[in-house]
Amino acid sequence: MKSIKKPVNIKLIFETKMSIVNNYKLIDNAVKYVGDYTMHKALPSLTRSDSVLKAIGKAINIRVSSESARKLPIIVLGNTHISNNYLEKIDHLGQYGILQKIISLNPHLNSNKESKLRYFQTPKDTNELYEILTKVPERDFYYFSAMIEKQALGKIIKQSSTKGNEIKIAEAFLEKLKANYDA
Repeated sequence: MKSIKKPVNIKLIFETKMSIVNNYKLIDNAVKYVGDYTMHKALPSLTRSDSVLKAIGKAINIRVSSESARKLPIIVLGNTHISNNYLEKIDHLGQYGILQKIISLNPHLNSNKESKLRYFQTPKDTNELYEILTKVPERDFYYFSAMIEKQALGKIIKQSSTKGNEIKIAEAFLEKLKANYDA
């Protein structure tokens, strides 16, 4: 029987981007370290543009797939650092809600451990990883995206701001924003 996962039953989505980061050889029944990823001919997962772009594309696809999928937190797990070219971009993607974190599970790398706004992080141990992973699903996220004229946006914000508490204001804003596109 095929199992269909419904967004309402999902608490967190992980996209995994793992690579071989260390090479070993078996010599005379002993395992010998050969070198790390810097000796590879190819770049490992999170250091490659195509791998990062694929993770971003999957996150966007999830975000726009259904109304209930807009609430799902998305974390990309990897075991390498991320290239300098993507650090600021990852922070922007986090700010815009495309994804909540990119986490490197390899604290022994001698490179980027985190981005400025900490949407890319490398926890130093399992306790720090646990802290990150328990905080993300506890938050009441809702993804929205719009390209709208400032005048129309201002009108929606103004109308929504009279609705009471912050949750009611947010709900009214999102409802009016959606209605603006349905018109």
